[in-house]
Amino acid sequence: MNIPNMQKLRDALAKTKLPVAFDMRNWFTHNSYSVRHMANIKDIINVYTCGTSACIAGQAVVLAINEGAEINCLEVDDNARNWLGLSWSEASRLFYGKWETSTYCRSMKDITVEQAITELDFLIENEGYPTMTSTLLDECFE
Repeated sequence: MNIPNMQKLRDALAKTKLPVAFDMRNWFTHNSYSVRHMANIKDIINVYTCGTSACIAGQAVVLAINEGAEINCLEVDDNARNWLGLSWSEASRLFYGKWETSTYCRSMKDITVEQAITELDFLIENEGYPTMTSTLLDECFE
């Protein structure tokens, strides 16, 4: 896990004005259009206008691009995972809201920025997630 980048993401979310709005339902949404592929995301960031929102992974990608990080994967989640230094399982838990600090299996639309900050604080303090049983993960994806 890349603790400095996790801290950058946490600090960005804690600011009152994010580069783009927070919404866990989609990697990026721009004027009601969901975006997953990096080519489109770079266009959105370069010509930022009102109406853009991003989930926790999307926010990480915005930070990575803004600091000049090498973005070489096609998908948002792969780039966010790489920049944050997460394993596949850690990324899956963080990006899909299967969090230690709040109730599992809730609707993505109900996840707040404050909950995301609390989860990032947990990850930074513990340097990752404790082991989670596959049964609980399976229940969340039903």
